[in-house]
Amino acid sequence: MNKLMAFNLNGDLSDTIDKARVFVLVDVDVEPVEVKSTGIYMLELYSDDFNIGDYVVGTSDNKNKSIIAVATATKDTYNHDEIVGRIIGRQSEKIAKVLI
Repeated sequence: MNKLMAFNLNGDLSDTIDKARVFVLVDVDVEPVEVKSTGIYMLELYSDDFNIGDYVVGTSDNKNKSIIAVATATKDTYNHDEIVGRIIGRQSEKIAKVLI
C-alpha cells in the first residue's frame, strides 16, 4: 500500500510531521520501504472530499503528528516540499489516482 512519509532534517524517512522537510510517496509493503518516483499511484486520502485536478499535500492529523494526505484545489497556501502530486482520477471513496 502507498502512503505519505517525509524526509526529516536528519535525512531519515519518518511517518511523523516532526522536522519534516520533503514529503514523498512510499510503498510500505516492501522491505525496505520504497520511495516512489514519477508515475501514477493509488493513495488513500484523509477525506473523500477531492476532485480531479486537486493537489495532494502532506500534513499532520494534529493528534499524534502522523502524516496524512489531503487534497487542496490551490497550491498557493503550501510550499513546494509539501506538494506530492496531482489527482488525475478517483478509484473509490477515499482512494485517488495521483500523478507524481
